[in-house]
Amino acid sequence: MTADPDTPDDKGPGRKPREVFSVYSSVSGKAETFADPREAGRAFFLADPAERPSVTHTLGNSARTMARTEIHGVHPGGEPRYFKSLPASHAPDAAFREGFLEAMEQSLKERLGEVAAVKGPAQAARVDSRLVDDLESFAFRVPVKAVQLWASRSTDILPGPVLKAAADAYAVGRGREAAVGWVRENEMADGNLRESGRVKVADGRQFTQGSEEWER
Repeated sequence: MTADPDTPDDKGPGRKPREVFSVYSSVSGKAETFADPREAGRAFFLADPAERPSVTHTLGNSARTMARTEIHGVHPGGEPRYFKSLPASHAPDAAFREGFLEAMEQSLKERLGEVAAVKGPAQAARVDSRLVDDLESFAFRVPVKAVQLWASRSTDILPGPVLKAAADAYAVGRGREAAVGWVRENEMADGNLRESGRVKVADGRQFTQGSEEWER
């Protein structure tokens, strides 16, 4: 719901101060105001990063900048590498982040699907710097979900360093889970071996308790 910026604050006794969230584009000067922090988070994601958007949270007579667009280096082609900061210090911040990440996830699903539908040289043309930046940002904030999203749609897109690190960590974690699962499965299946003082290892060999192999 968009807030009315001209509505006066409620200053009567017991009334809650007026609260609004303003998404401001510094290049064009465009501004949108919202009463719902989730909607403001969504609008902040959708705002063109080249506009260097920021978000102001106003509560009564106090205000703070709760989110802004930063430049973290440049892409190989010379384009700025944009990064949108998210807040985590006030009550509405969780809803704001949720709205932002929900919009980001939906957008990434659509854009990655479009990339996956095209093969050959035309595919590379669809991978723009904003898609790369958003994948990196999503991997920074929700790494497992980012890896699953990327892997399920288009692994032809070379991951940036953050997504690659998340993918590597995810692969290691999956490998560890598989190993633990194998151990648990065999512990259940071979309980009779343990009771008899024997153990079976991955290649199927069985060792007797107290033997040289057991101690290894």
